[in-house]
Amino acid sequence: MTDAQMQAIGQKLLTQLWQADGFAVQVSSHTNPDPSALVFMARQRGDTGRSARAGTVYVSAQALNDAGEGAALEGLDYLLTRVRMETLPACPMTLKAPVLAVRDSEGMRVMREGDSLPF
Repeated sequence: MTDAQMQAIGQKLLTQLWQADGFAVQVSSHTNPDPSALVFMARQRGDTGRSARAGTVYVSAQALNDAGEGAALEGLDYLLTRVRMETLPACPMTLKAPVLAVRDSEGMRVMREGDSLPF
């Protein structure tokens, strides 16, 4: 799946999300810096403005090729569930949001601290 196709899927799902439900959190999708995955990121500012609750979910290009939008929806659903349950980890605004899970051709995997991306 091309970078442009992955970005189009991400934007389509986020557009549908905003039409159906409003969150007090910023959710975005991108394929940079890793063009082999569609990345969904959620970030919610903390009370001080210097901290946030944030997380990312990576959906591999292979998973998108195999399962299409379903793989992207599974990844986004996991991220939004963490938002709704208020279990996003706290992190400084200046740091990258931690990777919470990866959806690859083998299915959804929850990442733990120290794990590396499988692709």
